[in-house]
Amino acid sequence: MTNDGRRFRIEISNAVKFVGNVKDLDGRIQKAITYQANAMQRQADFLLHKAVKKAGL
Repeated sequence: MTNDGRRFRIEISNAVKFVGNVKDLDGRIQKAITYQANAMQRQADFLLHKAVKKAGL
């Protein structure tokens, strides 16, 4: 995902030797990323609306 030239890096690690419950791990990771992306979009929309309102447009 690129936003005005900024890059996002996500690093996930599990320091234990035994990893349990890895079923659909990719799906869960994608849902978490989508959730955060949607939150960032809502925040950007809010800040844009706030700036437009402040500018009197």
